[in-house]
Amino acid sequence: MKNINLYLLLVLALAAPAFTSCDDDEEGMLPQVCRMTAAEFARIVDGKGWQYVESHELRSNGKYSRHDYWADLMGGAPGQYSFAGDTVTTYMYVDAYPISGYRSAKYAFDEATNRLMSDGTEVFRVLSATENELRIVRREATSAEGEAVYVYAVYRAMQPSELASLKENHPYNIDSLDEEHPRLPEQQRLTADDFRALAVGQGWKCTGAHAVELSGRYAAGVFYGGGTQPAAADYYITADSITMLTAAPGSSAPVKKTAAYAYRANGFFIEAEGMAGFKILTLDGGGMRILRRQHAPGGGTAVTLYCTYRRMTAEELALSLYGQAAPPATAAR
Repeated sequence: MKNINLYLLLVLALAAPAFTSCDDDEEGMLPQVCRMTAAEFARIVDGKGWQYVESHELRSNGKYSRHDYWADLMGGAPGQYSFAGDTVTTYMYVDAYPISGYRSAKYAFDEATNRLMSDGTEVFRVLSATENELRIVRREATSAEGEAVYVYAVYRAMQPSELASLKENHPYNIDSLDEEHPRLPEQQRLTADDFRALAVGQGWKCTGAHAVELSGRYAAGVFYGGGTQPAAADYYITADSITMLTAAPGSSAPVKKTAAYAYRANGFFIEAEGMAGFKILTLDGGGMRILRRQHAPGGGTAVTLYCTYRRMTAEELALSLYGQAAPPATAAR
């Protein structure tokens, strides 16, 4: 498809009749452009959400395909909009993550070209805007040949309840995603020999626990499971057993639970009898990073936690296991 000159399209639209007649059943003419001031546009859209209705790819002859652009596409979805003051928010599904999120930015309406601009970039061009309907031309994608694909799109004004639902279903700020939901570390390959050399004979102190809310990402905020139990546990690993150490309710004394375990090198997973296992993402001389499923106290909703650990000092381990700074003389390390 040849690249489309939007200025030419707008000229054609200005010269076209207001109705969408076409030469055949496969193509339509763009509706007439309705000029408006920035104040008029702001009055119409402010405080509203705009629900996608349909969109059609523009062709190099200035007409549009009557086939809906998104009808046969997989792995994507059309964007929706809302306006508040001088800010436009775009709600979208990003298949690359995948995630349903939003982007907010300041905008300005260029009265000379009917363009909605943000940070020097065109968001879309307005063909017409009424209290109930918004008709626009926007760049939708890039073709396999590297050329811009433009669509003619129609939106309708949302009811307040629809806008509230849209916001609820797109909770993630895409522009701050890496800060609010960092990526999990890449899986490290750990053989049984690696595990024995690095993990066995060590106590492991949890330094952070975070809920995994997105595929391959975790919430930056520290997770608290609520109730009287902590969100994560410490561990002591020997050659044939693993001890989970958690704080006792209303006491500083740890609750200890010891079980036999097996390290499954094919899945980097620790299985323990009668105890929740966990997957090791990375393990080295300084720390361990794991994924572990946990239920909230009282049988609440399960959550996957990303937990970071450091090696305990000998004194910390002795206090956790025996309640004193040094282990009993008969204690095995």
